[in-house]
Amino acid sequence: MRNNTAFHFEKSVAVSALMLLITLTGWSQTTNTRKSSALPLASSGQMQVGHDGKVTDITATSAVFSMSDPKTTAQYSYGISVDTINIVPTSTNSMRHSIAFAKGATSITLTKLRPNTQYYIYPYVVNRLSSKEKQSKAIRIPNPFVTSYGPLVSFRTAPAYRNILKDITVTRTQGSDTDTVSFVFSTPEDWRIYKLDSLTALVKSLPDASTKNDSVKLLFNHANIRYYYKVVKNNQESVIVTETALPVKGQTNFRDLGGIATEDGYNIKWGKLFRSGALNKLTPADREYVESAGIKVDVDFRTDSEQENAKDSLPKGVELIRLPISTPPSPDSINCWLNAKSIIALDTMFIPLYRSLVNDPVCQKQYTSFLNQLATTGKATIYHCSAGKDRTGFATVLLLSALGVDRQTIISNYLETNLYISNAANSYIRGINRNYDDNRGELLHRSLTVNYQYIKTSLDIIDNTKGGMKTYLSEKLKMTPELIQALKKKYLDNYPK
Repeated sequence: MRNNTAFHFEKSVAVSALMLLITLTGWSQTTNTRKSSALPLASSGQMQVGHDGKVTDITATSAVFSMSDPKTTAQYSYGISVDTINIVPTSTNSMRHSIAFAKGATSITLTKLRPNTQYYIYPYVVNRLSSKEKQSKAIRIPNPFVTSYGPLVSFRTAPAYRNILKDITVTRTQGSDTDTVSFVFSTPEDWRIYKLDSLTALVKSLPDASTKNDSVKLLFNHANIRYYYKVVKNNQESVIVTETALPVKGQTNFRDLGGIATEDGYNIKWGKLFRSGALNKLTPADREYVESAGIKVDVDFRTDSEQENAKDSLPKGVELIRLPISTPPSPDSINCWLNAKSIIALDTMFIPLYRSLVNDPVCQKQYTSFLNQLATTGKATIYHCSAGKDRTGFATVLLLSALGVDRQTIISNYLETNLYISNAANSYIRGINRNYDDNRGELLHRSLTVNYQYIKTSLDIIDNTKGGMKTYLSEKLKMTPELIQALKKKYLDNYPK
């Protein structure tokens, strides 16, 4: 039984600390923002606390606190929230800090912050009076129940970068009777895997698989259902994962963007954003699996003729949104490449194509609609073209940029397409070579896969424009700061609401 004396002591400390926070800040609710009083907090001599503080550049461990008036000299404190009660600790320790502004200073960087934690910044006057003056002119602490007292700035640090995701590769192979999920880890550790029927399912007490090596396989009865897996490393770190490439027979380039990390430490939610090639060859078993993945919207970038000749074969109830982009090379162009027998001939087609994706008004309009659709609905969406590499590839570049993913990761995701379409590309090339005696079908390899030089063409155009990608998204694709925030709130895990 719990000691009653200890319980009442802990309760008393918590209540006292909460009352102190209310006293110092006037904070009486758990929202993240608050309107400041029109009156200054307090004054002493020529000092006066300003009301214009703000926090920017928030990461998992740091943030920049700034004031617009360099003439204001004030001292500020910031505290940490504990559990669900906003308590600023009463003692000076690592959980409570004081930062001082000298005249002329406009910003200071807060460091050594805790990831994914709410902080509150409040100003107080630096009392420079003598000891005797302090006794006679001490600043009176206001009534603790006055809720309109003083300005307060609140912010939450980003979650810690989930490095564990980079340690794990998940691949699922479906068999007629048994499915095999292979987990490959970057280093041998104490790994434990728990299979989940959904992202919200309860974790079982015992793992479904475990290993202290760098790989393990999980076998279970075949089912056309998408499972998720909680992976625990050394009984400390844990993360939810699933297969990036969906194990469907009708499309090998069907991928989940889940797990990709942003520069500020968030991760894209699993099961919300999918990229793919054409979906007209999905089998009944494929459709059953896709239905279990919870996809609600299908955005098709193919032209009208492409769509009519190869209609998507998705489960009933999936909303189809057509945003045709007419840029793929024609069959006549392919014949020209083969007759020219030159890679240069291929590049003269694909480099203009990637310029068009950036500059063409129709392309800009369709990509604007695509991003706006995601930002306003937040529904689980698959977007695709025919091969899932050019039009879809550039759409992914824009989407990941808007979500705050770093450039290297974006390019890697673009180039990973080759891992998923290489078998189909090689098969097509072998078919072409059967009609020629000089293996000229090999020339088509660049047109059937993705190439760094092509996406670099698009990115160079954007980067060489003043403001770069940020300006391109806002001016050409009408992605306002509000829409960017809405997109992040809907598709990033644990992003502040």
